[in-house]
Amino acid sequence: MRFSCLMALCSVLLGGVARAEPRVLLGVSVTHANDIIGDGQDRWRSATVDTSYFFGRKNMLELPTRFGQLIELRARMEMITPANLALPFPVNDRPYAGVLSLGVASHMRRGTSAQSIGFDLVMIGPLTGVSDIQTWVHTFMNKINPQILADQLPDAVYPTLSYEYAKIFTAGPASLRPFADAQIGVETFIRAGVDLTLARRPAQGIRLRNSLTGQRVPALNPMGNRQLSFGLGADVAYVASSAYLPASRSVTPSPLRTRLRAGVSYQSGKFDLLYGLSWHSPEFTTQREGQVIGTVSLGVRF
Repeated sequence: MRFSCLMALCSVLLGGVARAEPRVLLGVSVTHANDIIGDGQDRWRSATVDTSYFFGRKNMLELPTRFGQLIELRARMEMITPANLALPFPVNDRPYAGVLSLGVASHMRRGTSAQSIGFDLVMIGPLTGVSDIQTWVHTFMNKINPQILADQLPDAVYPTLSYEYAKIFTAGPASLRPFADAQIGVETFIRAGVDLTLARRPAQGIRLRNSLTGQRVPALNPMGNRQLSFGLGADVAYVASSAYLPASRSVTPSPLRTRLRAGVSYQSGKFDLLYGLSWHSPEFTTQREGQVIGTVSLGVRF
């Protein structure tokens, strides 16, 4: 029943595109988050690659006023690991999870509020091929103990629904954005936070939140704009459940998660580039410390 309801919601979002004037491919955004370019480690929420394709009316420069007018088709690959990939049986550590996600989302703005709603099919397990990719990458780095991959989380699919609501306050070149979001599915949580953006001129273009780090990454840049901007942000989430930390693995999720982040962005012509760092509090009770994850993101406007 839950799957049917979520698929119906997805059909409604895409149906708005079919009934309206023709949509075109507006741009592409690619984001890579990795703790190696953060704290220099290779552990826990180790690496993600997110790719998004944006469709809407030609020459769209800002968020539309209705859902269905700007559609994001997105894919995500994530590698979630224990702290030490060489140990045969990590003690009190999280299990390995290879994650592949495919989804659709729509984004809109009315007045000083912005909203996003999305639906994703999140796949976990060996059949995603993520563990094979990481094994290949690590042939050029340190080896992965095969017993860790043999004991990874089994194959499963989680329909996941997400929603975000934000208020936008602008004063000159500063933009303050308090927000709340919620997710039901592979991880179920509610979250509240705030983002601050500073630049010489008011922020332009469309930016969206990276699901792992919370960074406001490039989506659609107004062509011809040239600007350097800085961003700060923080949020806290209450986590009700996580398929990445099942009770059967004797790892207890931390009920609260905190993220702190900072980033710098540069817009030039059709390109929009971001580099940021985010600190993440422990996600399970026996995680000995938090971690710092680096984010590199590039948006290209067509």
